[in-house]
Amino acid sequence: MVEKYDPVDIVIYNNSIYFYSDTVKASTAGIFKVNKDGSNLTEIMLKKVDETTYYPSEISVLNGD
Repeated sequence: MVEKYDPVDIVIYNNSIYFYSDTVKASTAGIFKVNKDGSNLTEIMLKKVDETTYYPSEISVLNGD
């Protein structure tokens, strides 16, 4: 399910994997969360929000957020 996202940075917390994808791939760019078994892919933040483009450089998870 997540192979087309080209994850750059990955954090595993409890039963979830958090990652952000390569910002060059605009169609899949953003920050995502997926269950360890690959199910339930959730987009947490898009690459572009309100005309602002975000380029993550690091990811951290605190209490599931």
